[in-house]
Amino acid sequence: MILKEVCVDNLNDAINAYKCGANRIEFCSNLDQDGLTPKIDELLTLSNTIDIPIRCMLRPHSNSFIYDKDDLKKIENTINICKKIKIDGVVFGSLNDENEIDFDILKYISKISKPLKLIFHKAIDFTPGYKPDEDEWFRIANFSQCDFHIPECNANYSTASLMSKTESRR
Repeated sequence: MILKEVCVDNLNDAINAYKCGANRIEFCSNLDQDGLTPKIDELLTLSNTIDIPIRCMLRPHSNSFIYDKDDLKKIENTINICKKIKIDGVVFGSLNDENEIDFDILKYISKISKPLKLIFHKAIDFTPGYKPDEDEWFRIANFSQCDFHIPECNANYSTASLMSKTESRR
């Protein structure tokens, strides 16, 4: 079966995607800003309306992918709500001041988001010259998926091997 995941930023589009055969929804707000955390009431409505997996974006602002303690508190609150309303997973990415992946924050989010699936957001697209090392993701966090782009080949990085590694480590 081909998995059809749709990233949407409003309830109408999410429900329409479901009706058109989407198998999974990545729900956010403000796609024009690379996706932000959705409104909790909309997330709750969506989870009560459709019966396919929903993944919630964790990004409290569009300034960057750098988060302070207040941002992390908002993210933690959203994660706790996602756990209560049985959301399938959360989508998150974090960089430091040098636009490098902030592995310390990723470890923290990985720890507090369990048992939700954790998907790395395309924040990685903003890291200069980063080359993904599949095993690195599993040393720092139990990621289910990494969504990023490899400019050299102008194609999305296949997550098949990451997914198989995840399954073999569970």
